[in-house]
Amino acid sequence: MISKDAIEHAIGAHALWRDRLKATLVAGLPLAAMDSVRRLDRCEFGIWLLGPALNPEEKASARFRTVDRLHAEFHTAASELLDLARSGRKPEADLAMAPSGSFHEASAQLLAAMKAWHDSLG
Repeated sequence: MISKDAIEHAIGAHALWRDRLKATLVAGLPLAAMDSVRRLDRCEFGIWLLGPALNPEEKASARFRTVDRLHAEFHTAASELLDLARSGRKPEADLAMAPSGSFHEASAQLLAAMKAWHDSLG
């Protein structure tokens, strides 16, 4: 059975990955190392979510399916953000990272779903 600690760790891993991507973009650092942003199974959160840590029953649950979908949507938003930055469209990238932007919103929805899953464990 999944533990609250495992979900807390997964939430932290997601936040660190998200913040690293944002910091890379804000600082204007080379983006070549961010090519794995499109891969759902490359971030620590995705490795946990898609790997053997969760049993088949948990992976069949509605909560898992919601988190899995939102995780994919987050990576899509991150990929779009990376594409904006790589094409020199910094104002649009900044908008995507703003509180009302697509990247920020995708991250917030994923985190909310993870917290709901956490809270459902009692």
